[in-house]
Amino acid sequence: MSFELYVFDSTRVGTVDEAREQVDSGAYFDRSRPHSDRTARKWKIADRLVASHRHLRAEVFDIPAMAKWEKQAPEAFDAKNAYVPVGDPDGGDPVRFTVFDDVVEIYVDPPADPATFESVAERIRDYLAGLAMHGFDLVFDPQGDCLLAPDADAAVLAAAYRFACERPPQPPGKPATVAASPGKPWWKLW
Repeated sequence: MSFELYVFDSTRVGTVDEAREQVDSGAYFDRSRPHSDRTARKWKIADRLVASHRHLRAEVFDIPAMAKWEKQAPEAFDAKNAYVPVGDPDGGDPVRFTVFDDVVEIYVDPPADPATFESVAERIRDYLAGLAMHGFDLVFDPQGDCLLAPDADAAVLAAAYRFACERPPQPPGKPATVAASPGKPWWKLW
């Protein structure tokens, strides 16, 4: 299971409830300008991520080819995919970004070696500090259903990251169950 963070522009979102609503509704998808619009804020942020971290690359969609593959009009495909994926094409960095105009989604894969939680958390902290300099300064952790400071302590990020990666996956549609308490079986209650 991957660790997710949503980094918002705090002029758009200010509370945990607003962040949760944005994530649940996907409203930022609708506000984001088409992928091909190089003047959109998403491209400025993606370009800054790449400039600050040379191992990252922004993916430019071949809109006509992908629209044909999806059997859509190029304009519809472009509007539907109004984000910029950014990541390490060599796979050395477990952190991936999906950059919208008002939100940066961050996905972090579980580490191959559990001893690297702290070093990956430090990398996440570095990315968050860079994003905060460009207006993305409200960090929502959906696993913990809380806001994190963009300059969060690496130990806080490591704990949240470890929690997300180590908890057992829940089957879809089923809430997490509470461990059964020791005691009499149900048939011996009376």
